[in-house]
Amino acid sequence: MLRSIKDDVETLRRWSSKRRCEIQHYGIRGASVATKELFWQGALRVAGKYIWNYGTPIYEQEWDVLVVLDSCRADLMQEVSAEYNFLPDDIPTTNSVGSFTGEWVQKNFSNQYADEMAHTAYVTGNPHSDMTDPNDWAQLSEVWRHYRDEIGIIHPRVMTDHAIATDRRTDFEQMIVHYMQPHQPFRSLHEFDDAPECLPRDIWRHLQLGTVTRDDVWEAYKDNLRWVLDDINLLFEQLDDRRIVITSDHGNALGEWALYGHSRYLPTPQLKRVPWITLPTTETTDTYEPKRTDALDEGSPEDVDIEQQLEALGYR
Repeated sequence: MLRSIKDDVETLRRWSSKRRCEIQHYGIRGASVATKELFWQGALRVAGKYIWNYGTPIYEQEWDVLVVLDSCRADLMQEVSAEYNFLPDDIPTTNSVGSFTGEWVQKNFSNQYADEMAHTAYVTGNPHSDMTDPNDWAQLSEVWRHYRDEIGIIHPRVMTDHAIATDRRTDFEQMIVHYMQPHQPFRSLHEFDDAPECLPRDIWRHLQLGTVTRDDVWEAYKDNLRWVLDDINLLFEQLDDRRIVITSDHGNALGEWALYGHSRYLPTPQLKRVPWITLPTTETTDTYEPKRTDALDEGSPEDVDIEQQLEALGYR
């Protein structure tokens, strides 16, 4: 309980600091955006945390390999489904237990599912895995501790390589592969030269303030999804005969319900409704040799600034 209070206080402190920066830079417009967000998002969060929340935990559904595409809306997946022969014409959906990765981790990886976690390998590019105990997993591969480019992106191929290597080296009952795409930073829309220091990577705040259009953000969001789906095809072909499911931890809001991006305990469909796609069984091959896997064999680096990692991903 005390830890929860401290976390809420720290979140409020960071929020206040960044909002002051926005108000200084954008004036009345920044103040209006910040005030509306404070009260409206706060009210929804109270409702989502204490009154109305929903979603099905991942361990209460059927899968052998769960491919998590971070921040992927179901309707975003629907728009690109015709471009990939392994995706169905109509995208099946489920409701996530969270609207934010930390909430999703907390609810899916609880003591209630300790037995399942003990037989699961978790290969992840998301720093929120730090909320879990490595000893709770059959194997925990925190790829985010080792591989990032100059703007904080963990490329899909890095995740694919680690997932394939984990599958070939081990014999776990289940495996979760948590890609960071289509989460921001967007590879086609990540530079804002005139942005204040308080929001250099937060595309959702730029959309909220009107410094970028919804169409531009949606296309960049979709481009990031194509980026990771191109790699999913490779992963799919290399795994043994497994029940592979593609899903997401949560979505993103682009102005619906006066919300932008994603935050915890927000019970809106744009954040909670995610794909749940069971891939068709196919003959697999072992023709691909994964690369970029040596660093995890050497152990975790000692100095990793998790807050800095989250900032690079646009968390505010």
